[in-house]
Amino acid sequence: MSSSLKSIVNAQLRAFNEPIAELFQIPHGHLIEAVSSGFGARTYAALRGRYEQQPLDPLSFDRQACIERLSELTDPVTAAAVDVLVGGARLTIKITRRAVQPARYLDIAYDVEAALSGVSQDPNGRAPTFDLPEQILAGGREPYRIDSAHTHRARVASPTRSSDGRMLTAQVVDGQWRGGLYIYDEKHQSDDRRCIGWVKANLARAMLPAITPDLRCDVFRPAGYHEGVWRVRLIASSRVQAFWSGSPFLFALPELPYHRVDSEKANWADFGDGKLVDGAWLGDVYPNGSDGLKNPQSAENVRSAFMSSVRETFNRAKFAA
Repeated sequence: MSSSLKSIVNAQLRAFNEPIAELFQIPHGHLIEAVSSGFGARTYAALRGRYEQQPLDPLSFDRQACIERLSELTDPVTAAAVDVLVGGARLTIKITRRAVQPARYLDIAYDVEAALSGVSQDPNGRAPTFDLPEQILAGGREPYRIDSAHTHRARVASPTRSSDGRMLTAQVVDGQWRGGLYIYDEKHQSDDRRCIGWVKANLARAMLPAITPDLRCDVFRPAGYHEGVWRVRLIASSRVQAFWSGSPFLFALPELPYHRVDSEKANWADFGDGKLVDGAWLGDVYPNGSDGLKNPQSAENVRSAFMSSVRETFNRAKFAA
């Protein structure tokens, strides 16, 4: 399958830009470089040069390679937050200046509401927790502060606290977090745009990694792969890895009609099982001869089969995913 290079890259840029535009100010050039890496080229110029030799397949996009490059161009925490958004989660943050400001206080107060959607609820009712960001300048000066509403302070045994003892660990309740923003610095009081931008970006960096899915399955067709062949990557969260605590995570490779599944050597286990190594499994799905080519498997079918197989391992281990 081939299409215009510009239209393919622009489609991926839109997939990134739409969920992050109100949260992160990532330079356009960084996003283009990251997307180019997802298509197997270090730069857009290199991708364009390769496109002159062979058509670009939209299905060749490797999300993990894209996010790894974005991590190099920005920082690992921002890239991890963007990864969650690209995976389908959505975060909206509303910051509203309070109409009434008590005269006895020197700060200006705002209400902050953060709402998550596109996120699976924890089956055991666990509330995701995260630590509120702080902006501490030289000499300990704090130009502004974020604090949780009492309903969104985390109920945990050992919460993170600021240097003055204030609780920083917050919790998401029913997909929402509420709190306040207090601006002390006169410069930011007269023009709050930079402050609000910082709050949105850093709240997103704190909240989004806390809702990372326990399992992700990428299915794509790298350049050079034949029609009908898929590359598959499974990635388990740190919570999954901690639960298995060093024991091998084995799962049955799914059976797909007229297709075979091959693990990478490091991810192969006895009796036809796959094995996660450092939280990841890599392998390929191949059609078996003409029957496989006549009965192709879509990327979504392959993804669903792998996710079902790994969830069976979760269930046997009584892991609440």
